[in-house]
Amino acid sequence: MGAGEAKRPLAARIGRSALRGLLSLLVFILILLLILRALAAWREGGGKAPANTTYFPTPAARVAARVVGPANGAPVILVHGTAAWSGFWSEVSDHLARRGWRVVAIDLPPFGWSDRALQVLKSVGHIPHIENPAAFRSALDQALASLPKEQK
Repeated sequence: MGAGEAKRPLAARIGRSALRGLLSLLVFILILLLILRALAAWREGGGKAPANTTYFPTPAARVAARVVGPANGAPVILVHGTAAWSGFWSEVSDHLARRGWRVVAIDLPPFGWSDRALQVLKSVGHIPHIENPAAFRSALDQALASLPKEQK
């Protein structure tokens, strides 16, 4: 402790230490978020969707879906959680497709290959495909009906 530090009241010294700690924590969180965003961009392949990806419009945005399996297979829809994408389901999708299921793994906006237009919404949590699941389901039904019959 320097000579100047000893003259300052204890509360001022504690406050300064707390401020330094808070600023260090904020810098750490910012760096962590930047690293996570870079990892997400790398994970999502950088720019080109897989060959078996199809797109369909919804009231919210254009939604991407990875479709595998025989056209006449019973459909299974896989939906990821927060901050994930359809690529998390690739092993499960391939496993089910080999057993005759028609698997549709959806990229909920703004993740994966779906549009990121939802980032400009006015409030966090205002996601139209969750607020209007019937419209989302209708768009998904139309997309499934429009898929080529030979697609696997």
